[in-house]
Amino acid sequence: MAIPRSRGTARAKKKDCDRAIKDYNEAIRLNPGSALVFANRGMAWHQKKAYEQEINDYEEALRLDSTNVSFHNRLAWVLATCPNDGLRDGKQAIDHTTEACERSSWKDPNYLDTLAAAYVESGDCNEAVRWQAKAIELGLSDPDAEAEAKAHLHLYE
Repeated sequence: MAIPRSRGTARAKKKDCDRAIKDYNEAIRLNPGSALVFANRGMAWHQKKAYEQEINDYEEALRLDSTNVSFHNRLAWVLATCPNDGLRDGKQAIDHTTEACERSSWKDPNYLDTLAAAYVESGDCNEAVRWQAKAIELGLSDPDAEAEAKAHLHLYE
């Protein structure tokens, strides 16, 4: 069970998404209750721009482990920012990222960044500005992410 998942993760890091997905499929066959494998396969679908499959996998990961803040945030991000208009859902994105923010005591700037994107998708730019500014204030994980967050803040304003 761990071997296909680990191999899938290694392949996904190398951008070999098709083979990573095959490995994740095998890991799911061996252990259909592993939320992490569904979430990892969701990230591989994202790299392939297969957003509907990505959403389905994050939803399944959350069905299996509804307390995982990372799964909530990943689903919220794709629902807020998906290039496919028909798959975006700002309300659901707000709900999922609010769950992640609450469970992390509103201290994770990456989740606040997602919350801002969700508010933009919902048409509430004032809330987007508020949460994007808070994400920047808390400090994002790396300089590139911080620069991108500041660019988003200017767009939201």
